[in-house]
Amino acid sequence: MKKVLFLTIMLATVIEFGFTQSMLSGTYRFSTHASITFLGNTFSGSMNMASTMSGTYAISGNRLRLYITRGTLARRTLTWTIIDANTLRDHDGDRWDRDGSDERTILRRIDKLEVDLSTLTITRNLEPFENQLDEFPILFPEWSDDIDWSYFNRIRVRARYYDSDLRELLPRNAMGIVSLIYDPDVEWGDLPEDTDTNTPFRAINLMGHSGAVSMEGGAVLFLDKAPLVILFQNATPDVAFIEVTEITFFSNN
Repeated sequence: MKKVLFLTIMLATVIEFGFTQSMLSGTYRFSTHASITFLGNTFSGSMNMASTMSGTYAISGNRLRLYITRGTLARRTLTWTIIDANTLRDHDGDRWDRDGSDERTILRRIDKLEVDLSTLTITRNLEPFENQLDEFPILFPEWSDDIDWSYFNRIRVRARYYDSDLRELLPRNAMGIVSLIYDPDVEWGDLPEDTDTNTPFRAINLMGHSGAVSMEGGAVLFLDKAPLVILFQNATPDVAFIEVTEITFFSNN
């Protein structure tokens, strides 16, 4: 996962047709918690608060290839695109603006963001779940584009459970699962152990005595952009309805 990336880029060579560089130096920014510094043909930095990286890089046309050889990130090669002197686009398609560029949005660090449930189109599934691990997705409202999502490191979600007759069930472990989805148009995992680049967070035991996500301190969270969907699933057949009662993103930094 990535959070903020600092780069400093300077043109070593520019040709008349297109934007071509042979060497980089200086700083570009995506968000807050990641940085990368170029020195000669090497770079070092971090992709988020927990991930470090260093290695070498190469430029071919407008392609920037980062060869990660050291750090907590696995050895890999990332291919980015140089858009112009002030803009890079990374391997996920996210934009990185040059530090000092007028177009860069200054992101706000918010200590606590409690979702106003009245802004959600629905807070409980209308039809009862028929099978275990049925899905109940809820679209978040449109977020402000200046929120630094990488600053949040905790999430708290609370809910109520009902049977098929809408009788409330006492919460216990293994009743519900909650997940965050970045893009609803991209496939996501549907099993409790599934996490991927489109599913940055998943917690079992929602409202259970072992479910940290529903406790006051919340569950650990790492985000690099705004989630668009929160997904609820029944982990046991006796749960027919799930009603969300709280969604709070916060930071204990």
